[in-house]
Amino acid sequence: RTDEHENTNRQDRWGGRGGGEGGAGGMKRLCRILVVFMIAGCDLTVYQYLDGQRAYLAGDYQAAMFLWRPMADIGDAAATYGLATMYAEGKGVARDDAEAAKLFRKAARLGHAKAQVVLGNMYYRGVSVARDYVRAHMWFNIASAGDHEVAQKRDGIAAKMTPAQVAEARKLTREWLAKHGKTAKPPMTAKPK
Repeated sequence: RTDEHENTNRQDRWGGRGGGEGGAGGMKRLCRILVVFMIAGCDLTVYQYLDGQRAYLAGDYQAAMFLWRPMADIGDAAATYGLATMYAEGKGVARDDAEAAKLFRKAARLGHAKAQVVLGNMYYRGVSVARDYVRAHMWFNIASAGDHEVAQKRDGIAAKMTPAQVAEARKLTREWLAKHGKTAKPPMTAKPK
């Protein structure tokens, strides 16, 4: 009976059946642990993103995809940018320029500055999207806040545009910023404090 009693207690401790709680004790403990993490300010998505980044840099693209896909699906800008890069370069997936463009566009709309620059370059060069200097200028304009190099790219494109196109690009920029602000939502993958 002692062995049976110890087995029952062990099962209950880890959420198994036993001890009269029917497994609820383990779930309650898990909930308490998660609450402690939330109170402590731990953002587990930061670590999930960083694990994905480490996997990507190590060439383990399947692991990076596994970690970043769910984050991108819920609107994480950095994870979405990472996936877009994988599709653009064909790392861990078949190269798919249309999917890359879709993901770069999503990351840019979420406020990811590098994605905004990439999207501006895509529109400027006509890569995976129709060449459109107005949209290129708009994305460089949005991304250029505080970035002299991006502002220079924007100004270089402006030199190839008509005054009407520049005015249209600036109008689109103002409309986008009025609707989204600099970022549509704060990225979940801010660096840990």
